[in-house]
Amino acid sequence: MTPLRRRNARSIRESQGIPAMTPMVDVTLVILIFFMASAVIGGREWFLETAIASNSAHSDRPASLPEAVFVVKVVPGAEGGLIEGFGLGVLPAHEFAATLPAALKGLDPAALRVVLEPSPSAAYGHVVAAREALDAAGVRDVGIR
Repeated sequence: MTPLRRRNARSIRESQGIPAMTPMVDVTLVILIFFMASAVIGGREWFLETAIASNSAHSDRPASLPEAVFVVKVVPGAEGGLIEGFGLGVLPAHEFAATLPAALKGLDPAALRVVLEPSPSAAYGHVVAAREALDAAGVRDVGIR
């Protein structure tokens, strides 16, 4: 006479080789709760930093637009570097330097934010000439993209 096999849930699972899913689900839920809680805390800090920055910069206007950023493009030309920006059109570097102070009339050059965008084929010396023209006009906050 052959002995009868056990037919409970544990013996069936062990015979099929299925891993236990309960510990994996527990760990996944703990990680999910951790990320949800950290996102809530991080979100509040981000809004607090935004409110502090906007209130310190413009105390009378807490929800104001960001400052304007002017773009100055440097491209190669037949007689050297050509510079375009501030509504002056495309000018050679020496003409750009001469007409820039007139273009900035009525603006505070020290408060302007300017981004130089040289084309990939522009010579480095032309980019330096554009930067020197901006520096001579009083623009201090200049970045290169």
